[in-house]
Amino acid sequence: MSFCSYEACQPEEGVEPDPKQVFQWAFQSLPFAGSTPLLVQPEVRPEWSELFWDLGFRHHPELQTKRIVAPIMGQRNAMNGAVMVVDRDDPDTTPEVIQDPATLTAEARELQLNEYRKLGLIPPWDRPVEGAEVVCGPLFDPSEHQPATVNGYLMGASEVERRRVVAAEMAGKNRGRILSNWKGY
Repeated sequence: MSFCSYEACQPEEGVEPDPKQVFQWAFQSLPFAGSTPLLVQPEVRPEWSELFWDLGFRHHPELQTKRIVAPIMGQRNAMNGAVMVVDRDDPDTTPEVIQDPATLTAEARELQLNEYRKLGLIPPWDRPVEGAEVVCGPLFDPSEHQPATVNGYLMGASEVERRRVVAAEMAGKNRGRILSNWKGY
């Protein structure tokens, strides 16, 4: 379900138009009630296009005084009510620009995240608990390693990680060569 532009619905030079395709671009943002456009389901557009073709309708670009432009905000499809009919010579509208978070400062990124939290788009974030850690990647599993490797890993691990790995060892293989070195964890 995408936005059908006039250009996308036209055949290549020298190719006969596809009646199911050639008029689909015109069935977007049809006037309805006041400023509310009639939104035509994408599944209907091929049938309507073919019907208009069979009724003898043909497009004459030189007579065209209006054009249909894609929505500048939200999803780029014909079901977005922001699709507009404008005068043929009106300048193109500037599309919505989404700022790249990588270009923002840490403070600006945090402010942006807070706005998403207020909208309920991401869950609230509490400050980390004292002594808690965020672990990225797979967790170290002592059962997959020899005791010497586990002991070496534990020497460089944080207090919290050391406790986790020792607990995993106790619940798993329960090897004395590891646990005797790390009593009290």
